[in-house]
Formats: sequence, structure tokens, C-alpha cells
Amino acid sequence: MSRRLPALLAVAALLPLAGCGDSGSTSSGPGADPAKVVPYSAPVYVEVVVRPDGTVGDGIKDALKKLLRTDDPSKKITGFLDKALAKDHISWDELKGWLGKRGGVFVSGVKDGKPQVGVVLDTTDAGKAKDTLNKLAAKSHTGSVRKETYKGVEITRDDDSGFASLGDYEALGSLEAVRQIIDTFKGGRPMSDVADYNAARTAVKADDALATAYLDPQAIVDLIGSATPPATDSTGSSPFSNPQALTFLRQIFAKFGRAAGVAVHASGDAVRIDAAGIGAGGTATSVAADNVAALPDDAWLAIGFGDLGKTLNGLLSEIGQLTSLSGAATPDVGGVLQSVQQRTGIDIKRDLLSWMGDGAIYARGHGLTDIGAVVTIKSKDPVKSRKAVGLIGGAITRAGGQVQKATVPGYDTAIQIHLSQSLPISLFIAANGQRFSAGINPQALTDVLAPAKKFGDSAAYAAATKSLGGDLRPVFVLDFPTVLNLLEGFGVGNTPGFARVKPYLDALGTLSAGTAHDGDVSKFALALGLR
Repeated sequence: MSRRLPALLAVAALLPLAGCGDSGSTSSGPGADPAKVVPYSAPVYVEVVVRPDGTVGDGIKDALKKLLRTDDPSKKITGFLDKALAKDHISWDELKGWLGKRGGVFVSGVKDGKPQVGVVLDTTDAGKAKDTLNKLAAKSHTGSVRKETYKGVEITRDDDSGFASLGDYEALGSLEAVRQIIDTFKGGRPMSDVADYNAARTAVKADDALATAYLDPQAIVDLIGSATPPATDSTGSSPFSNPQALTFLRQIFAKFGRAAGVAVHASGDAVRIDAAGIGAGGTATSVAADNVAALPDDAWLAIGFGDLGKTLNGLLSEIGQLTSLSGAATPDVGGVLQSVQQRTGIDIKRDLLSWMGDGAIYARGHGLTDIGAVVTIKSKDPVKSRKAVGLIGGAITRAGGQVQKATVPGYDTAIQIHLSQSLPISLFIAANGQRFSAGINPQALTDVLAPAKKFGDSAAYAAATKSLGGDLRPVFVLDFPTVLNLLEGFGVGNTPGFARVKPYLDALGTLSAGTAHDGDVSKFALALGLR
């Protein structure tokens, strides 16, 4: 059974999609809650609405109609499922005869180097469920199939895995995980009693979600450590065989908080992923969102960011730590930066990162004649940012590039770098007392300084905000229809491969991301609008 478990879990991920248009009988109400029999200490728990109905069912059905370009998405997905399940002599019709509304998958630990994975399914007919699982056990098993009793519950098992019926639930997975489910069913503390689990569900609006996940970041690090074999002369070493590497990983994971939640939502307007960190550090800031809203209103790409110099310095430090811990025979970060300085004359940290503040990336236009793309950064030291224009120009000149002085309205100093002999495209780099900007199309560089109309007042911005759930402001927006038009204008649309996927790409609207910080909860959302 254990050999087929990963494949069956992958197939299970499609069950909500098959069930979205199903009119088969299920129990009324939310069904049995799998989290009530999942052990509280599980560091990873994923729950899926297997038989979505009501608002959730209507939402996924409407989304799939657009994405799959069909009025009957469940029929198309059911056909795929039946093919995937055929080797086990199981069909969707058989599964829906006993599957309830929800199912959960958890990882509870590591034993003998293997993760202990358990599955809990809400069932409407325990007898039919047992028949299906017995069929699976007879088809694929490790060693002989036999029965055992654990705390009064019969487990059908082979050498590695098993399943058991527990009232409204069917439990299956590794033997250790099945026994943990029985322990919880018999009175052990369940996941549903964990405060951070419930806080994470609330933060990601799990009650309206198609699927949710709960993660304990520090316990996941423990799992990684337990699953990593000790270094030996014959097997070599894993990066995580080094205790210092695990300490570094803990520092990285700590940024997500003491617990994290993820949820997937779907409707005819958008597919959205919500994420939240409970107990995440940091303070509320709207700088990145403010920078996106302040861009010109014709943006088809808008990205806002906070203190870039601070962020990149931190990233360089973390890469340096990781490189030293991995023991890889690669130059350290300091060596790389020194090499860059020797070749270009630019000290990355002193001449660039030291003055970089917050800013944005902006793109507009529909073809080669009007396209514009700019990265604009607020300067914390106008003298250094102006000097950086000359330093970059000098480095490119020494490398053989064509550089000349330029005039860009709104900036004190500017250069033009010719990028192509065959196309009239140049890179402009300019600075004034407040900003440093680089991009193509000098008018675009000027327009980001004081737009006549701002992106935050546009219909595109309002649509992106709505797709994100209405309570997060966008820090990233990408309009797919405009990108597709650009690709077709550049000739990509004439390729056979593009023609085959274009009907599905036409369903995609605006991709957006947003962030927020509320108390000790950090929130993130990624949404894809549908057309």
C-alpha cells in the first residue's frame, strides 16, 4: 500500500476539481472535521474540501469553466481521474459513493529516515470505503496483508502501511501515522484544539477555501534534521548534516512566525492564494504598496519594494552564511564583491547599496515604438546616487559598451547606453536629488517622477485590489493580456506551440500580490484574475 500512497495523494489533489460539479449525495452540513483526529503535534497538515458545494463549489466550477474552456469541467477532470485510478481498478464513481466533504493529510515525524504520513477522510459509507481500500491493499502491498488490533480498533496492514475505520473517518497511511490517528480518536489532543492552527485558519479565511495548509516552521526544521542521515565517508554529507546549517535554517523559517497558514480560494473572477504568519516579526509598513499606487496609471507591470539597500545587504549576508556552512568550493560573497570592484571600479556596498531606499518597477506600452520599462529608487544620499550614474557609465565604457551623456527631463545627470546595433533601444540611467532611475524610454523615466494620473486611481488597480480579497493593497501587478499582445507583436504568436496554449492563456487576467501586517499576523495574497 505504501508504494501507491504518493501517487494516490497526488490524485487526491484533483478530487475537489472532479467533485465541483458532482450532484451525488453527500451528507448535509460541513461533514466530519478531519482535524479532530489529526495529532496536535503534526508540523504539516493539509486539508481539502473533497466534495465542494455551496459558494465554494460554485466558485471552483466557475473558475474551471474559464481555465479549461469548457462548460462541464468536472467531466473533463473525472475522465483524467478515472485513467489515473484504473491501474488500481478504482473509479471516481466508486470513490464518490463513500467520500464525505473533507479530507486531510499530515506529516507527524520521521521514523527510520522516512516521513510518517497519514490521511484522514470524512466518509459517508464506512462499508464502501473499506471495500475500496481492501481492493487497493490486495493490488499493491509490501509483504503480506494482515489484521491487527490497536486500542480496540482493527487495522488492515502490510509491512509499512495500513488503514482503519473510525466512525465517520477512514484513516490510512504509515502504520505509525494510523496509530496516531487512533490515539487522537480515543481521546488524544487533536489539531483542532491548537490555538495557532485556529488563528491561521481565521487569517487565511479557511471557511471559504477549497484547500488549506497549516505549518509549524520550527517543527519542520526538526523534521529535516531527523530525516537527514549523519555524514559518513561512504555516503558523503547533506548540507543539513551540519548543526549550524539547521540553526541557519531556523533563523530563516523564524521569519514566517511560529505558525503559518495557506488557503486556496476560487471564483469566476479569480483564483487566490492567501498566506499568513502567526507571530511573525516586523512592523506594519505600506511603503511598497504606496510606491505601486504612485506609478503612472498606464502600467501593465507595477512592483513596489521597501528599503532595497537594506534588503540586498541582508540577502548578501545570508548567502555568505549559507556558502560557508555548505562547505562548497565556491568563492565567498566578499570575494565576489571584491572581484567586481577590481573589474569595474565599483564597490557594490559603498557606491550602490549604501544610498538605495525604497522604490518601484514600472512597465508600459504595447510595442517597440512605445514600450517603456523603469526601475526607480529613492536616494538616501543624493551625492552618492548622482555619482553612481558616472561610475556605472565608466564601467560599461571600459567593458566596450557605447555610452554617452543624455538629457532626461526631471533629472540632473543622465547617460544613454546603446544596447543594440539593429534595434533603436537604449538604456537610460539618470539621477536627481531624490531619485535614481534606470530604464528604456526616457519619457517613462520622467513620468514616474510626477504622473499626471496615478495607477492607484485606475480601474486596473481597483480590479487587482478586489482579486486580493479587498483587504490587502497590491505590491505587484502584472496584466497578462498586455503581455500576450506584446508577445504576439514580437512574432511569438506565429509558433505552433503558442497557438495551442493561447486559448487557455486568454483566460488569464491580472496577476497581483499584496501584503499586510496586523498585530502579530503577517498576511500575503497572490491572485490571478480570470476572463
